[in-house]
Amino acid sequence: MQARSLLVLSLVGLALLGGCRHKPVYPEVGSVYISTDPPKAEVLIDGSLTHRVTPVKLDGIPTGYHVFTLRINNYQAVIFSLEVKPGQTRMVFKDFSPIALLRKDTLNITAGDMCFSGEPGEVFISNNCDKTLTMIRVDAAGQISETGRIDVGRPQRLIAASRSANRIFMTKIKPDTSEELSGFELVSGKLVRDIYLNDIKYFSALIFSPDGNILIAADSLNQRLILIDSRLCSVIRTISTAGCPTDLSFDRGDPTRIYVTLSGTDLFALIDLETGAVLNSMTTGISPGAIFWDREFTQVGFSSRSDLTYTIVNKNTWTSASSARDLAGHFVCSACWSSRSDYILWAMDYMLGTLYVPDWQQTSKIFNGSSLVSYKLIKLLLYDDKLLLMLNAGQLVVVKLEL
Repeated sequence: MQARSLLVLSLVGLALLGGCRHKPVYPEVGSVYISTDPPKAEVLIDGSLTHRVTPVKLDGIPTGYHVFTLRINNYQAVIFSLEVKPGQTRMVFKDFSPIALLRKDTLNITAGDMCFSGEPGEVFISNNCDKTLTMIRVDAAGQISETGRIDVGRPQRLIAASRSANRIFMTKIKPDTSEELSGFELVSGKLVRDIYLNDIKYFSALIFSPDGNILIAADSLNQRLILIDSRLCSVIRTISTAGCPTDLSFDRGDPTRIYVTLSGTDLFALIDLETGAVLNSMTTGISPGAIFWDREFTQVGFSSRSDLTYTIVNKNTWTSASSARDLAGHFVCSACWSSRSDYILWAMDYMLGTLYVPDWQQTSKIFNGSSLVSYKLIKLLLYDDKLLLMLNAGQLVVVKLEL
């Protein structure tokens, strides 16, 4: 009887134990181990810095899919999506491909300057040895086609064009090598007006307002900005500056404000075009210029061209960061942000190169007297995030960026 009771109790206990079965508990985080060739690649998760470099094991990552970005100077970024599983370590290995520029097309031209018109792919090029300016179009494959020429009567240097305003302005070179400013209709190519200004011999920059209604001309010698009604080709007013203006760029969020680099006093300033007041400024290195923007238009940069340094300014906080001096070269003529936020493209003498922003490291020079660049570079323009237009005194070269 006692044995039977023990058997019943045992069966009941087993039944109770079977009803209390627990599901295993897994953590809500996982790990990823990443190695690369070459090593020491910076790791970002969902766009945020981890402040770690490969090879590295990253713990405590929330489960689910995440976007990982690996970047290292001189190589194309690697971006991939990976599911992080609870309590597991995922193993990842990635190879990097070197940065490359692929030549797409070349136009031989004795150029002085170039600009976009506001219409996709349309570029205007001034000619400092001929009395005609050249209109071209660059297609999505990087091929150049000449679309027309305008006889403006004299060789030209600086140029600014606006399809929306139907205007082209250029500085024409007079026999004594001084310059005059002229406005032409873009569509018909007819002269609207020569703009005569007292005590001016040379201009340092031309730029249209975003709506095309106003042209700003920088008079470096007389330290002033000249505001011109683009349709009437008449002067609205002038604004005195604290130094010699070398480059101009409108504030992308407020077209009544303009960023100016000032040589002589070596300043970078934000100026109110309605009042002429300096809203903000900072000191720079020697001969600042070559203003450029990031893709989001939240950061504006410039180069201290003789010091061979670059500075990036947050337009909202006015905080800045600057690179170390490049030891090779003489003068930075142009710069622009690449399609990637971590690379700035620069043109210096005969060389084109990149600056890796996360650690301000210069890459090796991409061009250095090669067959792609036979003359000193004048200007860089980035088109459609993937095509770089490089203008020098004898050629326009279009290359595809692989960054």
